[in-house]
Amino acid sequence: MTEQQAMALAEANRVRMARAALKRKIKAGELHVWDVLRKPPEFILGIEIGALVMCERRWGLSRARSLLARIPIRETRQLRLLTERQCEQLASLMEVRS
Repeated sequence: MTEQQAMALAEANRVRMARAALKRKIKAGELHVWDVLRKPPEFILGIEIGALVMCERRWGLSRARSLLARIPIRETRQLRLLTERQCEQLASLMEVRS
């Protein structure tokens, strides 16, 4: 393994661990998805929006799909590709519906 490959692997592991920790905080109720949407950390920008929404307690696939259809956003769209307006709309809708 080259040094560049080792560095890429280390970075990928760091991002995976940070995402997992964030998801655990959301599932535990220590943090909410709408807070993450308003100020997303750099490491979470590559996550699919549907996966992020479903991290919130009591949010399953059908609830997430119906919410995303109101904006409209595909559930497979990455967070980094959403506009500020879409993020704010989604955050507001989630906050109201929770």
